[in-house]
Amino acid sequence: MVMTDNKWNVLTLVCALYILIGTLGMKLVYDNENTRHIATPFLEGWGIGKIVYYSTLMGAMYLIILRTTRDSEPKKQVTRKTFIKAAFATAGVFLFVLAA
Repeated sequence: MVMTDNKWNVLTLVCALYILIGTLGMKLVYDNENTRHIATPFLEGWGIGKIVYYSTLMGAMYLIILRTTRDSEPKKQVTRKTFIKAAFATAGVFLFVLAA
């Protein structure tokens, strides 16, 4: 299956909106004393909720970086090397954020 530029645009937009709305929504829910109990399993301690929440955020970030990596490739094709480059770039971004 070949993804056109339009499909990549939609995928990038959905991932960016998920990251923005997911993180801002979680912060707003956590900051309110009446709704803090909803966000607590996702933000405090370690559990399945936190693992799923952060892995979906990392997946969305990976897809955005994959799009950026794909755009820098000749003929804008996704190959095995493109996936590997995007994985290293995602790990670099994650480590940079972790160090900051």
